Amino acid sequence: MLPIVLDPTAIRIGVAGRGDGLKRRLGLLEEAGAEKVAVFDQSIPAGQLAQLSVLFVAGLDSDQSRELAAAAQAARVLVNVEDQPDLCDFHVPASLRRGDLLFTVSTGGHSPGLSRLLREELERSKSLIEAQAGETVSYIAYPIGGHSPRVTAAARRCYDAGFAVEDGLVELVRLNDEDYRFRIPRVNVHDADPRELFFRINGFHKAARRLMRPGSRAATRPAS
Repeated sequence: MLPIVLDPTAIRIGVAGRGDGLKRRLGLLEEAGAEKVAVFDQSIPAGQLAQLSVLFVAGLDSDQSRELAAAAQAARVLVNVEDQPDLCDFHVPASLRRGDLLFTVSTGGHSPGLSRLLREELERSKSLIEAQAGETVSYIAYPIGGHSPRVTAAARRCYDAGFAVEDGLVELVRLNDEDYRFRIPRVNVHDADPRELFFRINGFHKAARRLMRPGSRAATRPAS
């Protein structure tokens, strides 16, 4: 492995994807200070692809991801495909930011003993919690929301679902999707207004925001 820290303002970055995967990658880049990111769906014109330095792919199926990775590598663009290390030119390490300090840890995808340790730790902690609570524990909330393909793979052996910290409402129709079921978003409970929290929990938040958007009928209706 060759550890490198890239200045996002000095390179051209692209992200191809959809859904939660796309949101995660955009959030990662925003946190890193990337201000100009080219966003694509599932296809990238050859001319635009050749202008990129780095491409992130997330939220696409295996065939689409593989096709994009091959095109990027043919264009000499470094590519990272979420959850598919065999298609990656580089890996995104686990990181911790404290002001201007950035701490990262990576095994480069080559640490078979780590999976065993993760599984044993999850099994042991699950047993301890069940013994204390006297109840069966079926779900895990990842510490501070952090998870990786290796962590979710270990969690699948012990739990029925896992909660990350991406803010959003649970999409019930997607709970049959195992990938989504181990990255379920949580409702942000830090809202200052308890009424807003009530609407978020009950699934009305997005609808209410649409209704109260300036110019909407509800927002312009005179008080009775």
